[in-house]
Amino acid sequence: MAADHDASRRRGHHLRAEHCGPNHPGNSNGPAALCEVNVKRTGPEALGKKHMDLMEAAEEAVGTVSEGSNRYRLLVESVTDYAIYMLDPSGIVTSWNAGAQRFKGYTPAEIIGLHFSRFYTEEDRAADLPRRALETAAREGKFEVEGWRLRKDGSRFWAHVVIDPIRGRSGQITGYVKITRDLTERREAEQAMRRSQ
Repeated sequence: MAADHDASRRRGHHLRAEHCGPNHPGNSNGPAALCEVNVKRTGPEALGKKHMDLMEAAEEAVGTVSEGSNRYRLLVESVTDYAIYMLDPSGIVTSWNAGAQRFKGYTPAEIIGLHFSRFYTEEDRAADLPRRALETAAREGKFEVEGWRLRKDGSRFWAHVVIDPIRGRSGQITGYVKITRDLTERREAEQAMRRSQ
């Protein structure tokens, strides 16, 4: 286990994640709740200082999760600038934070239990991108891309997406954590700047 932890650190993982049963001391959310979380840093050049601050706060909060604390869950649920949610191994949404609701438009009751492919454009679904994203995350330890995603109302937004696998103690994938940031305004500003040159 220590060797796995050291290898995980070398790959840039900072937090560990597992689904746990209803009797686990860190579980207050039912049979497949998040007990600890594993999120890779993507670097300041990718998402900026605010993202780094969020990741550092998550690292601090997760230190007490194994002791039964709800601090990490409360942290994730309160973040509104990022969609942070969990998927099961097949891509079914199992958790949903306030940020996801704010810019994707679904309430937790509407989206939990549905497949995450509904956030992808028709073209991306036809190209099997949702399945390939999970396969890449499982194989390489991370999937990261920018592209169009869909809101509940059908409108599109430009998203930076990171998907990390969550592995159990034996190394099997028990799900994924997905972090999405809406970069539509940044993209529009960059395009406007290019047009003005």
